Amino acid sequence: MKDDFDLTCWRGVLIRHPAEWELMQANHADQPGWCLFADRIYQRLDVRWKPVKYVPNLELLLDKYRQHKKGEADPYPLTVPDPWQALGRDTDGGQLTHAFRFFTDARLLVEATIVWPAGRNEQIENEILAGMDTAPPEMAVKHFEAMGISMDIPAVYELTDSTASVGHIKWQFTEAGRREQSVTVERIAMPEFWLTGSIGDWQESDVTKKTQVIERKVVNCNGHNGQQILTSERIGPIASLRGVKAIKLDRAWLCPAENRVYRLTISAKSATEEISLPESLAIRCCKPVPKVKLTRDI
Repeated sequence: MKDDFDLTCWRGVLIRHPAEWELMQANHADQPGWCLFADRIYQRLDVRWKPVKYVPNLELLLDKYRQHKKGEADPYPLTVPDPWQALGRDTDGGQLTHAFRFFTDARLLVEATIVWPAGRNEQIENEILAGMDTAPPEMAVKHFEAMGISMDIPAVYELTDSTASVGHIKWQFTEAGRREQSVTVERIAMPEFWLTGSIGDWQESDVTKKTQVIERKVVNCNGHNGQQILTSERIGPIASLRGVKAIKLDRAWLCPAENRVYRLTISAKSATEEISLPESLAIRCCKPVPKVKLTRDI
């Protein structure tokens, strides 16, 4: 059973889920915590969380699920791992589990809704709920793992934007309380259809006439030959008088094990033509390609 589960970390919450349930949507640092997982047919797991200054009454929270519209089946209590509390509900499309838990140390209230199209599976449900946890609030490094990207980044950076289109995942991080430096991480699929030249050629296609290339070099990226370009660009008359420019470090590589292109972009406003990788920043690749199986037993 354990080999069929993955662990996703998003914004300080660790979520254990069946390997074929993938993270489809998630929110950013300026919004309440939320993740949505789905298999190839259905939405399966909805997790929401928020910090609270009080100890919540979970029974009162469950009351909103005890109230139901005319024609809906009555909810019923479920036995779930402590300290979770949960109700179940039968629907035309299967069953639902609504569960709540308060993480005392992190002062975090978590709500999980699990969809069971083929009927409730208590063993999997217990794995999900018992495996959910929170990351230490004072971590010097944040760990993000979702949508195929696994990375560490200093805790001073917050996830401020993310996009997920077919075959292209993009996350943007910004230093908390500042907007001077940002880190963007991308993971792009199917390079055989769009990468017609080298990685360096692809990067240089983004270099405009206004951009000055300061440095080009080959870099080691997890054992792969990557390309790095350092550029600068004027950003306005006032900034130019101060000698401040937009500096960008663009590093990219192809991971043959995953057949994915990874791209790391660090952008900053600086009076010097230097920029460095944030300490503790790490982007992992070479993950084995998961075996896909279609089943309705979960």
